[in-house]
Amino acid sequence: MAAATLWLSRMSAADKIGQMTQLDISMVLADGCPLRIDDAKLRRQLRVHRLGSLLNSPFSGTEPRCGSSGWNATDWRAAVEHIQTAAADEGLPPLVYGIDSVHGASYCRGATLLPQQLGLAASFDESLAAASGWITGKDSRAAATPWMFAPILGVASHPLWPRVYETFGEDPLLVARMGAAVVEGMQRRGGEGEIPARAAACMKHFVAYSAPRNGHDREGAWLSRRELEQTYLPPFQAAVDAGVQSAMESYQEVNGEPVVGSAALLQGLLRERMGFEGLLVTDWHEVGNLHDFHRAASSPEEAVLLAIGGSSSLDMSMVPTDESFSVLMERLHARGAIDEARLDVSALRVLRLKEWLGLLPPPPAVRPPPWSDSEATVRLVESVGSASDAALAHEAARATVTLLKNVPPFDDDERPPLLPLLPADKGGSVRRVLVTGPAADSLGRLSGGWTAHWQGTLADEEIRAAGTPTLLETNSTAELVAAAALADVVVACLGEDPHTEKPGGSGRPLARDLDDLSLDAGQLDLVRVLASAGKPIALVLVTGRPRLLHGVEALPQVNAVLQSFLPGPHGGAALADALVGTFEPSGRLPISWPTAASSLLYPHWHPTPRSGGRRAVNGVSSRGPAVGAGTPSRNSLSYTRLQYSPLLLSSGALPRTGAVNASVAVSNPSSLALNHTAFRRVLLPAGSSVEVSFTLRADDFRYWGLEERWVVEGGNGPLAALGAVTRRRASEGSGLAAARARLYVEGDCRGTGCGTAGWLERDASGRWHELGGSSPRHGDGGGGSRMGSQLLLTAATLALGWLLGCLSAGKCDAAKQCARRTFVAGRRRAISEMPLTHHQRSVVGGSEMAPLPPADGGGVGTAAPAGRGSHDLSHASDHTSPRDNVDFGERDPAGPPRPDKAWTHH
Repeated sequence: MAAATLWLSRMSAADKIGQMTQLDISMVLADGCPLRIDDAKLRRQLRVHRLGSLLNSPFSGTEPRCGSSGWNATDWRAAVEHIQTAAADEGLPPLVYGIDSVHGASYCRGATLLPQQLGLAASFDESLAAASGWITGKDSRAAATPWMFAPILGVASHPLWPRVYETFGEDPLLVARMGAAVVEGMQRRGGEGEIPARAAACMKHFVAYSAPRNGHDREGAWLSRRELEQTYLPPFQAAVDAGVQSAMESYQEVNGEPVVGSAALLQGLLRERMGFEGLLVTDWHEVGNLHDFHRAASSPEEAVLLAIGGSSSLDMSMVPTDESFSVLMERLHARGAIDEARLDVSALRVLRLKEWLGLLPPPPAVRPPPWSDSEATVRLVESVGSASDAALAHEAARATVTLLKNVPPFDDDERPPLLPLLPADKGGSVRRVLVTGPAADSLGRLSGGWTAHWQGTLADEEIRAAGTPTLLETNSTAELVAAAALADVVVACLGEDPHTEKPGGSGRPLARDLDDLSLDAGQLDLVRVLASAGKPIALVLVTGRPRLLHGVEALPQVNAVLQSFLPGPHGGAALADALVGTFEPSGRLPISWPTAASSLLYPHWHPTPRSGGRRAVNGVSSRGPAVGAGTPSRNSLSYTRLQYSPLLLSSGALPRTGAVNASVAVSNPSSLALNHTAFRRVLLPAGSSVEVSFTLRADDFRYWGLEERWVVEGGNGPLAALGAVTRRRASEGSGLAAARARLYVEGDCRGTGCGTAGWLERDASGRWHELGGSSPRHGDGGGGSRMGSQLLLTAATLALGWLLGCLSAGKCDAAKQCARRTFVAGRRRAISEMPLTHHQRSVVGGSEMAPLPPADGGGVGTAAPAGRGSHDLSHASDHTSPRDNVDFGERDPAGPPRPDKAWTHH
């Protein structure tokens, strides 16, 4: 990064402060129409405040401006070239332009729009995520806006949160794997001669923004140390390991401390322990919010000092609509409160990002080469919205489609399931289909927020060029019932208005949060009205989160349910293809589907309370829409029955530092090719068989233990390959086929010796004393959800599940058998300052897996007596994934005792 270092050596303190300043484009726009850069306003910001960055779209408001919904790539490039030319005239390096390209270059008119992240997560396909990231980065570079504020790496722990659809779901490993793939795709280098040469991803929002207690946007998060380490940090660590170039801190507070002012989180944790070396930017006005919102600073000046001074690691303030930051920074620097060395650190990170993007010429050649003249750049601009990009978007939209219910009409076991809808010439009887509902003809509802505008759009003409709409006739209630009576099948399409952030609760223009997960009553009543016609109904849901359906999915007329998490403009064609069987739906739920308000905060890995020795079924655990006869579905279905071979292990023992290969063959006996959904996607041609294998390592089974470190607990237990069984008859259950084997894992320790009563420690005299933190009697519910222990294999949710049995009730010397993770003194001090609690570990040693009992239905080894520092295996059969559907029945009555209350979910 020679150019960055040379630039820094020639900069004044004001220049360096300018590099740390980011303003909204509205600060340099001319008044009135057409929208254009005001040269005088721009040059004032450059000359007086030495500006280093701009962000946002002039069209990001809720409505079109000046008769337009946005700039195309050529418009964007002309505006940015104007900005860069003015910067060169003032002797400044080029500005870096940041923008929210969260599902494609969504502010660039004509660019390909992709599924929202939750939809991509349903594909469980890293290669598809990487390809989506590449298109987003390519189109953003074409528009000369190469810094993308994506991906979002929050773990969706509260379905009411307005930004759930922007996440990759609730499982930390799935979020980590998909997020890392998007980062790699976004940051892939462009073609020779293209300017900018690269695009930069920005992982956000660090950390735990997605964990509000009440589901409201920007509400504070209250976390135990285990929850932070085991649930919310792994996706960010994966992005750091993937080479992400920038990060954005979070709006909210963690355990009462604003993230933007937390040296422990941003320096001790993110920089020192996790190894992040890129640019760290605030979210919108967060430095000012230390005074205005968080009330952690007594004045705006103190807010700047708290965020930037001392041991903070922030590099850039998204100010964004005033000049306060640079003015206050210069004042603090002048009196010595913020020294030159602190400015050097952040200004150099900004300059290094610009050089990495290919924007920064070495001084004194201040003026960059023309951006739009080269043949390579012309080709780059022409590639925006290409046919190949559209084909990828269509493939991605198909991958979001998830089949949640499919039974024969009228519970007639002699008839096939409702889907696919086959016409007479293909062996079916469907001639007339009524398609209706608010999501039946709405590209805006298919696409969600951050589409043309911040809150998305309901004006289809703003995005129609990016996809193909379906058709809808508007009918009165009487007309709908009459039309339904004449149809062979009714397709009812329900959805949400596009939204995001604080206004995302109830739709525009009301700026308030979502307080009820129920789909609005009018849409549910529509289904009931349609059901009165007595015809089979296929329910199509296009939402950004699971929604409570209040029984409409269980109506006898509702024979099929398809879910698609905001697939984008190509979603209409993808859903139509799924309905008629052009392809097999292969999406899998990336987030638990509650059936009642009481189960909103129970992710798939949360153990389920039981009553009378039986597992609770409704309103407590994370269940999906009913699949007939009241049977809950946590997995997703397929049209085709698949066949699975026995599970083969390369060894029956997994050493602590070695690996074991697990493999299973899956066969497709049907006449239709299909995709198997996994962390890698496997195409199964008709009549074919494919062997799928995974490598397991001991660290795949680690959890955050009582002694504030990662631990692998040794022992043996059953390993299972689980594949969803397609439900063909109303009388069938919706279970899983399983191939099983047993595996021994060599760990750091075994049984209760893994961190014996980790909240107490015995001194040399044999007396116990507290280590600090809060009492373990209040568990954190952080049982962990690292699907590395649930390694999904195939399309019908073939999974490797693991249950770690206790081999011994005795104690072992945790200090000797469990190696501690240590940090240098400075890092240990920084981390110890974090206002985090630590709690009792979760049941089954905090394992994250879908446990299986042995084939004989007995217990799972010898368990330690329940209580502090021990396992409570009575929960094990409830510790399941949204991608499995095994009912293990009652536990052995002779099994281990259980405490009255193993934990409380936070």
